Amino acid sequence: MSEFWDDRFRGEVYAYGTEPNRFFQRMLPLIPTGGRILFVAEGEGRNAVYAAEHGYQVAAFDTSGEGRRKALGLARGRRVEMDYQVADSRTVSFPLGHFDGIVLIFAHLPGAFRRAVHQRLLAFLRPGGLILLEGFSLAHQAHQGKNPLAGGPLDADRLYTLGDIREDFQGLDLILLEEVEDALDEGIYHRGSAALIHFVGRLPV
Repeated sequence: MSEFWDDRFRGEVYAYGTEPNRFFQRMLPLIPTGGRILFVAEGEGRNAVYAAEHGYQVAAFDTSGEGRRKALGLARGRRVEMDYQVADSRTVSFPLGHFDGIVLIFAHLPGAFRRAVHQRLLAFLRPGGLILLEGFSLAHQAHQGKNPLAGGPLDADRLYTLGDIREDFQGLDLILLEEVEDALDEGIYHRGSAALIHFVGRLPV
């Protein structure tokens, strides 16, 4: 998949734009300003850069070296810094209990190891820390069939259900879990109606 994402991110146009995801933007104040946030599958950096601009300490990773290049370029242009690794979600390493928040915006993994990765990420979260997630739900296939720019994985195995999220993040205190219909306007690949799942969970103290 790293080759796919390198191809998508290789041009100078930002595939999903440079503005933050709206759900993430709304939820970010739940994490105390100045806290440490990890961004999973962060791509070209729009959300991580936004957080850094608002005073958070930011780390990120993705499998795409082109995504990292674009993200660091965006950060330089906005005069902020971040620690960005090119890494696989199954092997990436951070200090245990280090982060106040972990953000997964359209971080769609194969079902074969998605749950194991989600549980692994929790080890990097401090007690009281938050998981913020937005992803395409299984119902999004209906939008994909009507609109080629709707975005999201074409493989149903990578789409979410509410049950998937409950099971993947068992042990967290549930703050928000919902499935919604919304319209996306993010760059050239997320355009139009979408079926989305939103999740916010807190690691118990």
